[in-house]
Amino acid sequence: FEINFRHSSDILACAEVTILFKRLVRNVVKNHNMAATFMAKPYVNHAGNGMHVHLSLQNLQGQNLFAADKRGRLTPELMQAVAGLMDSLPAMQAIFMPTINAYRRLQAGSFAPTHVNWGDDDRSVAVRIAETTGQSARLEHRLAGADANPYLVLSAILGGVLLGFDQASQAKDCLAKYKQDSAPLHLHFMDALGKFADSDHVAAIFGANFRDVYVALRRFEHDKLTAPITPQEYTHYLERI
Repeated sequence: FEINFRHSSDILACAEVTILFKRLVRNVVKNHNMAATFMAKPYVNHAGNGMHVHLSLQNLQGQNLFAADKRGRLTPELMQAVAGLMDSLPAMQAIFMPTINAYRRLQAGSFAPTHVNWGDDDRSVAVRIAETTGQSARLEHRLAGADANPYLVLSAILGGVLLGFDQASQAKDCLAKYKQDSAPLHLHFMDALGKFADSDHVAAIFGANFRDVYVALRRFEHDKLTAPITPQEYTHYLERI
């Protein structure tokens, strides 16, 4: 099922309606003796559970700064925004994918990105240019799982856009770098968390104190979840080694 929320210029409200929806679904299905989950990958043989974010940018006159010109060329603002998202994505992956389970989504052919890349109408990339004309011109950030915190996800995306504007002169080179020969995403939670922990950009957006506390809590969670010996390990190793 795909659920779409109407766009809004109130970013805080976008995060809050996402949380409200999740709570609403859980409580409604509970009344029917069922359970709802927003795990990123609850089923091995099915596509994962994502939380895609569509973003456009308007000036004070209400014009969409991501709308292409008459020749179909991308605007500088859109190029800068995508470039910033590309550069910040490896460090922010621990926000977009905050659990061990989230990394099970990253499989080729599963409608989830596997590399730090962007593209036009391509649903396998991390950032897709969903539309380039008129007021509907926007980008789509496709990495976050449904298990991610929407407040942090939106902050991380806006922080990436801000980084792109701060480094505007490097936008073209950055876009060329991530269009084809792009680096793979982190495939393990602890690798992503290590990148997050060492990032000055993360500290600039969220504050160093938040970064350090987030890292400490996630490492504690990782250690707690990976400590037990799983049934699969017993099946595979117990009498074969």
